[in-house]
Amino acid sequence: MSAVADTEWRLFTRWCAATGVRALPASRVTVSSFFERVPANGSTVRRRMSAIASHHTAAGLTPPTARMEEQTVTAVSAVQGAPPATVRAMRDTLIVLLAQSGMRHRVIVALRTGDVEAGPVWRVGPIQLTCAADARACPRCLLTVWLQVLPPLAGGFRASAREALARWNEAQRRVPAVHACEAGPGDTWLSGNLVLLPPIDRHGWAGCGPLSRRSIIRVLSMPLAELDAGHIGMPDGQGRSPSRFARPVRDDLYAALGDVDEGIEALTQRAATLMAELDAISAIIDTASRPARA
Repeated sequence: MSAVADTEWRLFTRWCAATGVRALPASRVTVSSFFERVPANGSTVRRRMSAIASHHTAAGLTPPTARMEEQTVTAVSAVQGAPPATVRAMRDTLIVLLAQSGMRHRVIVALRTGDVEAGPVWRVGPIQLTCAADARACPRCLLTVWLQVLPPLAGGFRASAREALARWNEAQRRVPAVHACEAGPGDTWLSGNLVLLPPIDRHGWAGCGPLSRRSIIRVLSMPLAELDAGHIGMPDGQGRSPSRFARPVRDDLYAALGDVDEGIEALTQRAATLMAELDAISAIIDTASRPARA
C-alpha cells in the first residue's frame, strides 16, 4: 500500500478515535459522516475511499465504500441553520451537498434537471435525499426551492428568481420553519432539460452551459461561511468584488489541483485505449505466428 494511502487511512482512524466510532470495521454511516465533516475535492475523496476499502479488504471485511454512490443524504450540513441568501449561494450550497456526498466533479457539472426526481423518491443522480426534521437543513427543501428558482434564472428573469428565493427565506424565519418540500417544486422545471448548476456571475445573471470543474473546485475550497465572497447575507451584485489578489495562492493551488485531476483522468482513459490496442495487436501476432495446417 502506498504512503499516500497510509496517510489517508491514518487520517480516517484518527477521526474515528476522536469521535468515538470504530474504524475497522467501519459502517457506511461512519464513512459518510467522515466525508461530511472532513470535506475534500474529488481526487482526494477517491483516494480516501480507496484507502478505507483497501484496509477492509485486507482484513477480510466488506468495504463500507462499496456502494457509497447510492448513499442517502439526510441533512445539508453546509446550510448550518442559515438559509442561502442569494441564488448563487443556494447553488453553491447544493454543490457542496453533492460533493460531500461523494459525487465526482465531472458528474456534478454534467447534471441536468432530467437527472432529478422530486417525489415520491427524491434524488439527484445517484444521490437520494431525505427530509430533515429542521427545514433549514433539509436537502429536499433546498432542492425544491432551487427547482423553483432555476427556470426564471435560466430564462433571464433574475427578479423572479430572487422573489422565489425571498419567499423561502421569509418562510424560514417562522417558528417552526416551513418545509417547502411538502408542497413540492411544481412542474415548471420539467418543461426543459436545463443545466442544473449553471454559472452565475456576481450580479446574479446565469450564464450559458455548465460550470467548469475548476469552478466547482473553487466553490469547495472556500469556507462554508464564504461560499461566494461578497454575496452571503446581501443581494446579488451588491457586494464588492474581491480583489483578484485576495487569495491568489489558495485559488491557484486549487485550480492547479483541478488541472491535475483532469489530466490524470485523461491519461487513464488514454492508457486504457492503448492497452486495448496492444491486446488487439497481440492477438493478430499470435494468429499470424501459428503454423498453417496442411
